[in-house]
Amino acid sequence: MRGIPVGVLVEGHTPEQRSHPFRIPHVFVPFDSSCAALSMLLEGIQSQKADIEHALHQSGAVLLRGFEVLTASDFNDVLEAFGYDNFVYNGRGTVKKAIIGRVFTANEKPVHLPIGFHNEMAYQLKTPSKVMFYCDIEPPEGAGGATPIVQGHIVYQRLKKEMPEFLKMVEDKGLTYIRTLCNDPSAKNSWQEVLQASTKEEAEKKAKEGNNRIEWNQNGTASLFMGPRIGTKFCKSNGRKVWFNNIGSTYGLMLTSPPGEHGISFGDGTPLNEEFLAACKRIMEEEKVAFKWHKGDVLIIDNDAVLHAREPSRPPRKILSGLAAN
Repeated sequence: MRGIPVGVLVEGHTPEQRSHPFRIPHVFVPFDSSCAALSMLLEGIQSQKADIEHALHQSGAVLLRGFEVLTASDFNDVLEAFGYDNFVYNGRGTVKKAIIGRVFTANEKPVHLPIGFHNEMAYQLKTPSKVMFYCDIEPPEGAGGATPIVQGHIVYQRLKKEMPEFLKMVEDKGLTYIRTLCNDPSAKNSWQEVLQASTKEEAEKKAKEGNNRIEWNQNGTASLFMGPRIGTKFCKSNGRKVWFNNIGSTYGLMLTSPPGEHGISFGDGTPLNEEFLAACKRIMEEEKVAFKWHKGDVLIIDNDAVLHAREPSRPPRKILSGLAAN
């Protein structure tokens, strides 16, 4: 890493960091106690933005720790200070709650439920460039609740070495994500809510616009096929081929949801077998970094370069998020 001049933000560390070869996450802390105030952080983001982005391009994740980011409004100020264009969340694949400005809850599922590794909104055609998380309420000591991260190029290299035939199929055929949606307009998992449609004709049109298709089942439910989508990509920020998809999170949903509610296949409809899915999960677990959240932490993730997940926790735990388009 190039030398960073003395300013508001200086390099720090967390014991969970790993190096591949650059440290992930790259940590910035206040130069001293006088630099911990929110106003100083906002000033530091603007004056040292090039250094933060350099670290982000190298490792894929930057952690700002020790600053007085005390509220969701403070976090929104941090998001605005970076000057990135807002990426409007409209995926409805995950239940999120708007808080203030650009800030949403990261996920409204009960905190005891884990979420597998994924790139944000990889089931859609358009994805955010960056995902930013803020720890509003840190999990109790020893309760879990980390947001593990793993570098996509490391996963890609492991799969290329250990499961080359599977990797080739992903690259050649792509992936299709499958959801079974109910016919209750008031439900979060209804086709009306997910597709923001009031009629079947409108739902079919919305699905087609997103390069998806919908099938109507005899029991009144609908099957939404999202894809084919890419499973890998060339990451411009680090110049590497990376694993880029929602296989991990979808596999987790398949294990914990009612049978048939979630699924994944290759782009031609061929199912992904259990061996492949379990191997992907194992590799990402072996390569992950999972640091303990501290109140006020802000984590910035390059969504193309790094996948993230959620470990189960005891309450209370409250992580907020924001998305950037560039």
